[in-house]
Amino acid sequence: MKADNYAETLGELDARTVAAVSGRPLAVIDLGAYSARLEIVQVHPDGATEVLENLSQPLPLGHDVFNRGRIRPASIRLAERVLLDFAQLMKEYRVEQYRAIATSAVRESFNRDIFLQRMRHATGLNITTLEEQEEARMIFLSVKKALRKRHHWTRRNALIFTIGTGSTQLCFMQEGRVTSVDTIRLGTLRLVEEEMESQINPRRLQEVVDPFIAGIFSSVDRMASHAHPDRIIAVGAPVRALTRLDRSQPARHVARMTRSRFSALFARVTEMSVAELIKHHGFRDTVAQSLEPCCHMLENLFDIVGTDHMLIPMVNTRDAIFEDLFREICQAEDPFLPEIISAATSMGDRFRS
Repeated sequence: MKADNYAETLGELDARTVAAVSGRPLAVIDLGAYSARLEIVQVHPDGATEVLENLSQPLPLGHDVFNRGRIRPASIRLAERVLLDFAQLMKEYRVEQYRAIATSAVRESFNRDIFLQRMRHATGLNITTLEEQEEARMIFLSVKKALRKRHHWTRRNALIFTIGTGSTQLCFMQEGRVTSVDTIRLGTLRLVEEEMESQINPRRLQEVVDPFIAGIFSSVDRMASHAHPDRIIAVGAPVRALTRLDRSQPARHVARMTRSRFSALFARVTEMSVAELIKHHGFRDTVAQSLEPCCHMLENLFDIVGTDHMLIPMVNTRDAIFEDLFREICQAEDPFLPEIISAATSMGDRFRS
């Protein structure tokens, strides 16, 4: 089925990139914790990016790994069928260059090597696990690109909070430079699977999940004392979905949401069932299920950081991977190198003090 289209955030490609990648379709496969997604794009000579295909299929790898530690044979067979379909579609579009990655579920699975070898043998696709540091690097660069002209990036202390279904990442910045990155094994759907034995229930969520989140986020409070972030930059499908619920937000590359507006939207989310969110707002099933846990996480983060608003760039993992693929094709220098130096310097300063 068709997925949400955020490919306009790939805009503003430089002339060198356009010259290197225009005129040929490129693809990204994102094997997430609860779905597999394929996006095929083509860059035109004028720099415009056209989405040729954007598909999503449910795939319960996270359910297996987060409960049993390994991917079950039935899920391996399902993944094989899904990826065979993706490979056939890429062949029809004559895709020659692509990037296929697997995130938290495959990354944490005890049988990940067997799984990846099976997919490579059965489908011909070379899938690699996206390690935590690499994921943080690509998301940071996409966020930086989205915000560079609008929000005085270089003068801000901020916390980039990337919410996934299987894991969450925290990237602290001082004056636009990375000081530390941390990955927490806490995702919107994983949270419900690990902490709740029944389906999502608002009262049960509050009783069980809020204390769990508060305990996990205690490390955020300690890290924030070094960076003193003055704003939250929230990334992820459920956060973008919140902006679609917010009728006051016009369509844009970066949305701004106040704490009071967030609280009002949170109240709306708790009043609606997953089925209602899907029916009335057209959200994918995983996004609809993720909205309420996402709001609980954001509420705790607002309390810890103490800010009264957050920024929401309309970027996703596939955008970040495409941009990395473009850089690889162009043989461009890695723009994240200064951030590595900044983070190392910041760590040294903390230990020295």
